[in-house]
Amino acid sequence: MKSNLLLFLLIFSSTGFLKAQDRITLQQAIDLGIKNNPSLKVSSAKIKIAQSRLSQSEEMRLPHAGASIAYSHYEILTPFALKFGGSPKPLFVLPSQGFDATIGSASISQDIFAGFKTKSAIKSSEYLLQAAKLDAEKDKTDLAYTIASAYYNIYKIIKSEEIIDVNLKALDEKIRELNSLEKNGLALHNDVLKVSLQKTNLEMSRMDVDNAKTTALYAFAIITGLPENTPYTIDTTALFGTNPELAIGDLQNQAVTTREELRSNSFKLKAWNENVNSLKAAYYPSLGVALNYYLINPGSNFIPQKDAFLNAAGVGVNLAYSISSLWEKGKLDEARANIAQINAVNELQESQIKSEVFTNYNSWKVSNDKIALIQDAITQAAENYRTTNSRYTNNIATMTELMDANTMLLQAQLNKINALADAKLAYIKLMYSVGK
Repeated sequence: MKSNLLLFLLIFSSTGFLKAQDRITLQQAIDLGIKNNPSLKVSSAKIKIAQSRLSQSEEMRLPHAGASIAYSHYEILTPFALKFGGSPKPLFVLPSQGFDATIGSASISQDIFAGFKTKSAIKSSEYLLQAAKLDAEKDKTDLAYTIASAYYNIYKIIKSEEIIDVNLKALDEKIRELNSLEKNGLALHNDVLKVSLQKTNLEMSRMDVDNAKTTALYAFAIITGLPENTPYTIDTTALFGTNPELAIGDLQNQAVTTREELRSNSFKLKAWNENVNSLKAAYYPSLGVALNYYLINPGSNFIPQKDAFLNAAGVGVNLAYSISSLWEKGKLDEARANIAQINAVNELQESQIKSEVFTNYNSWKVSNDKIALIQDAITQAAENYRTTNSRYTNNIATMTELMDANTMLLQAQLNKINALADAKLAYIKLMYSVGK
């Protein structure tokens, strides 16, 4: 019989489910998945890294301060004498001997102008933070679509169970009817065996569906991060609604402006442009001010005795220019190459997204068209079964023909469940590709 094959057509990839309540709506499942799924923790960590890099860039505006203390022992290996003019007596003599010195220093400096390097670094970090947030939103959208796909696949399984149970009851009734007829010599025992075999095959299919549901619900719980042993089921009462009229051109235009990866690319492009500006800062001179203080103790004691040390302080302005920046352009060329790469990737992704929207739009239209055809198939299969059953009752058709008619009706009913769920999933996938 074909009943096993019918159910295998139904049971295809079911990715996960959830738990924690008796009935869980699709929106609850998505919210729980976003809250608990460990894969999103990676996205959250990337945002924190981008935020810390922004803080580092902003800290470049602050003054630089430092302090140190050093102890040194010096040995004068040759005597030194300082003479002036032709006087035979030196003005200053430093004999060959050793001495100790302890020097402490403190300094604070502030860049006044560095070719707008700090400003560009801050803007670049801000753009990269926005890009990280959009990447995280993209991960959430991907997860939401995965959960929705699993949710509707579980819906298929649950509804298929209901259809199979109805058919099993009908077969039970048919077997009781045939047993009664057989006792009165009005039915063949072989006909009873054929219906019983049909029921056995359908019972095995029911077991397969029940096992698929258990696996799907368990996996769904993993996706949404809830305990695996909590009983729950999905809410099948409000999964379908009227979809609005959609135009392919409008959808493609929306996708180009709303898809997270394209928006992320725009921020990454801005960040690299700011990086180029930061590297160009090397072409400008840098200007800074500094205040220094020194404590010099001509001895080995870190804490000198009274009046045994010298104090010195200084303030200065520093103007510097790196001449080598005129020919060291490798980093600047790399930054410009990254800009070209992002532009190329963005152009490629935009084309792919438009193609994705076009494909999903056509799939959605075909899925909706199939529903009407499958409804006609159910009407035809039901009429065929009614006619065949009447013919069998009048000894015109065989039990094999009646069971084949029953199988076709069951298949048409299961196909409708699949078609309804597939059409809704096609719409969700279309909205996903648009970036909604």
